[in-house]
Parts: sequence; C-alpha cells; structure tokens
Amino acid sequence: GDDPKGGTKRPLVQLIHGGPHSSWTDSFGYRWNPLLFAARGYVVCLVNFHGSMGSGQKFADAIVGAHGDKPFTDIMKATDALIARGLVDPDRMAAAGGSYGGYLTSWILGHTDRFKALVVHAGVYDLMGQFASDSAYGRSNNYGAAPWENPSRVDLYSPSRFAARFATPTLVLHGEKDYRVPYTQGLNLHGVLTAKGVPSRLVVFPEENHWVLKAQSAKVWYGEVLSWLDRWLKKPS
Repeated sequence: GDDPKGGTKRPLVQLIHGGPHSSWTDSFGYRWNPLLFAARGYVVCLVNFHGSMGSGQKFADAIVGAHGDKPFTDIMKATDALIARGLVDPDRMAAAGGSYGGYLTSWILGHTDRFKALVVHAGVYDLMGQFASDSAYGRSNNYGAAPWENPSRVDLYSPSRFAARFATPTLVLHGEKDYRVPYTQGLNLHGVLTAKGVPSRLVVFPEENHWVLKAQSAKVWYGEVLSWLDRWLKKPS
C-alpha cells in the first residue's frame, strides 16, 4: 500500500526469539540475522516480550504457566504500533521464530488471522508431546501443571488445541536430530495443516539438530524461509 504522505509501506516480519528466557540484543549471528531479512525489503521487528532476559526476574517469571499469553499480546501491540506509525502494510505481515519462537508462532497461528504467512522452525506445537524432549527439568512448572496431575491445565497453552482456527500459510522447518524439540512436533503441525487444507510446506534437515549449523544447510534454510515470505508478502510484479 502506498502511504498518503508519499512513502511506501513495507511488508513486516516479526522475528520471535527463542528461549523464552533469551533476548534480542545488538549482536551479530548467522542464525536469524535481522539484516538479511531487512536487505530483502522487509521491516523487521524484534520484540523483547514478557519472559525475555534483561528486564529483571519478575518480567522473566511473568510467563511461567502461561507461555502464550503476555508474549502474544506484546507481539500484537508492537505490530499495531508499527502500523500506526505508517511504516508497514497491514495486509503484508508475517511472523517467524525458532524453538520457543516457533511455539509462539504456532500460538499466533491459532489466535489471529492478521498475518499472511508464518514460519515455524524447531517449534513446540504440542505441550504433551514436548515431554519427549531431552530435558524435562521444570517443564511441569513452565506449563502450569504436570500431565499426570492436570492435563487440561497443560492444554490451556498448547498451540495444538487451537487447530480449529488454523488458516495462515505456514512453513515448517526442523532438524531430524533435534532432541530439544523432537522433529515429530514439526511433522504434527504440518500434518494438521495439510489435513485442514491450509497451505503448508515441510522442510526437514536430516543431519541438523536444534540449530542449523552446517553452512550449506543454512543456505538452504534461508532460501526456503525468504522464498516463503516472498511468496505471500511480495506484490506481483
């Protein structure tokens, strides 16, 4: 959309960090490099939502037992702020993330249709299935209950329980040797989207783990992610 003041509103990509007890900082890395997305013509938003590190223990603890609540609200408020400033085209927005960022992107999938495309890398899709992870420490506390005590409480913030609302085209990527978030999580999400008739693409890296580390794999990863965003957000020439 053309801005009435003479500028051009650009497509938005919300990059959602993992952890969740991590944060976006002024640092350089090859994975999820915001500059590569910006170079493609996207406005890139990096939200340090509730649960992120760097704003005190209370802020970090604010999401325990409710992983999808405040962070989702924070992402949407940041999106609205960018729209209000006239920087982004509200009809060309996407969200993308890995690990917890993939979880929150899956949560977005079931809670809003405002984004035109989503990217879920190594994302937690089903909280019950996530007990297959190589680390069970603190998981019951983080999810609000243990599956054997109160499964319905765990389900409250499981993206899988909101599949009835899934409608956004979603790219799913996963490393087959991922033990932190087993790749069956990605298979499950892609299978549900496919069964529903929602556009979805699954890309599995047989030799990668929770992180895509090999240079050639990273090249394929960026090609898949940027192509998916271009497909759904770029105007036809």
